Amino acid sequence: MSERWTKIVGFVGAAANWSIPIASLMNLRNDPDKVDPIMTSTLAAYSLIFMRWSIAIYPPNYWLLGCHTVNEIAQLSQLSRWGWHKAIGGNSGAATTAPGSPSSPSGTDAAAAAAAAAAPEPISEVENY
Repeated sequence: MSERWTKIVGFVGAAANWSIPIASLMNLRNDPDKVDPIMTSTLAAYSLIFMRWSIAIYPPNYWLLGCHTVNEIAQLSQLSRWGWHKAIGGNSGAATTAPGSPSSPSGTDAAAAAAAAAAPEPISEVENY
């Protein structure tokens, strides 16, 4: 196989492969509850392997390296969002502190916190697009 043919196929593959990091970047706006940690970890491992492969072949495929680097960053960002969301309790509505503890709200503070949690979030015009 000629080097020219290898470059053409490599470029087309890398161009088609950009759909994965584009989808990951678009998913950064979604709720962290919707992140599947197993699939996200798998995609991160996949990109890590192919980052190495893209520079190990001859000629090196820098388009594919860039694609998998962006995907690796996006997948690790998704995993960190999911991890932080799970670590701080997410939107479960359960109290994170025991009643009567120094950091738990009491009296009117608890009522104000409950009202703030129940209030709907405003929708910005950007989110509609």
